Amino acid sequence: MKNREELYQKLKKTYTDEELADSFLFSLEPSKKEAKAIRSEFLALRLAAKNAMTESERIASDLFAFKLRLRRYFEVNEYNP
Repeated sequence: MKNREELYQKLKKTYTDEELADSFLFSLEPSKKEAKAIRSEFLALRLAAKNAMTESERIASDLFAFKLRLRRYFEVNEYNP
C-alpha cells in the first residue's frame, strides 16, 4: 500500500487528479448477458465492415491471412487448418 501512495505522490507532481483519473483503466468482467450482447454487437460491426470492403480489399485481406498461415506453418512445422 505504501508503494501505491508513493507512486500517487510522484505522479501528482506531474499530473492533476483529473488527468490521473481520466488515464486510469478499470478492468471489469461483464456478466454473461453483457458479454453475449458485446459479442453480438462486435460480430455485427465486423460483418458490416467486411461487407463494405471492395473486391481488391478482400483479396489483399485474404492474401495477408494466407501469409500469416504460411508463416505459422513454417514456425511450428505442423499443419493445423
